Amino acid sequence: MLKEDILLVVDPRFPGGTSTAFAAEIDALKQNYTVAVCYTRASMFKGRPDNPAVLEAVERHKLPVYENQRPLSCRNIVLHNPVFLKFDSSFNQRFACQNLFVICHENLCTPQGDWGFNAAACFHLIERATIAQNYYIAPISPGNREGVEHAIHFLDRRWQILKFDWFNKCHFELLPPTQSPSDRRGRHSRPGHEKFPNTSAMAKLFPPHAQYCGILGSDSLGETFEQQSNVELLPFGTMAVAQFLQKFDFFIYYVNPMWQESFGRVLAEATAAGKLVITEHRLAKTFNNTVASAEIDDVDQLIEHYVNNPSAYQAQVIKAQSYLHNFSDASFLSKLNGVIA
Repeated sequence: MLKEDILLVVDPRFPGGTSTAFAAEIDALKQNYTVAVCYTRASMFKGRPDNPAVLEAVERHKLPVYENQRPLSCRNIVLHNPVFLKFDSSFNQRFACQNLFVICHENLCTPQGDWGFNAAACFHLIERATIAQNYYIAPISPGNREGVEHAIHFLDRRWQILKFDWFNKCHFELLPPTQSPSDRRGRHSRPGHEKFPNTSAMAKLFPPHAQYCGILGSDSLGETFEQQSNVELLPFGTMAVAQFLQKFDFFIYYVNPMWQESFGRVLAEATAAGKLVITEHRLAKTFNNTVASAEIDDVDQLIEHYVNNPSAYQAQVIKAQSYLHNFSDASFLSKLNGVIA
């Protein structure tokens, strides 16, 4: 039995949101608990380097790290993002614990209700590798929870859904909104095709009549905006996000309709930076609808409204910022304590 309170299990090669959330979670957990880490590597990320965000957080807190060691026993085990097992027929690890938490960063189902990946096979591998008293599936947002609630009926009966969302920890500095908004639009994300709607939708969201349109993570857009002089296309990682957010007043974020953002950390980041976020209705639920949402065809009209009403713009941003405390370390720890105290 490990002496630590919690063992965090992750493939350290996850790109983007999973690793960012994992690193922030370490910072939160270390305030109340002792923590160890288990690196487990599956076929999904073969050839990828370890994510620097994970390595830096583990090193900063001097956490004990286990790899290629089994079995591992700890009172509480937290396994991040079961999708990493989707290309494997076995899971070369063995765990024993009182509480097993499997964190569903990846949506188990598409917005249409179909399986996003073979989640049942991934959970089966985890079941075979683990002896636990309690098996919890932890959604990370209201939209993510909907998929988990659908999937639970197809999984072994030992699994139960955690009562609270294992949300991304968001501790950003809050900056005031501008007093004179203009039609300057932007968005950022990793460059995967799933992160963007189709070409027609992108043309409506970032039109020629806008004063400025900036897209950080534009690698996959190809020639979509090559004739549009008001659009600045920046490949992923070429500019610091904080610097990029200074270029515009409206953060416009829509994704491929066949794919659903699990949490939307970039929306929290933009909100904290004093930007007015406009997104799709299903993603706004993560923020209790405190961020603005609209159909794509209505975005122009909504921006015009806020440009002509600066006080409404400021009130909307402040409203959204006031909800961010729900994603604080203190909020997360108070909920977790109720389960594992």
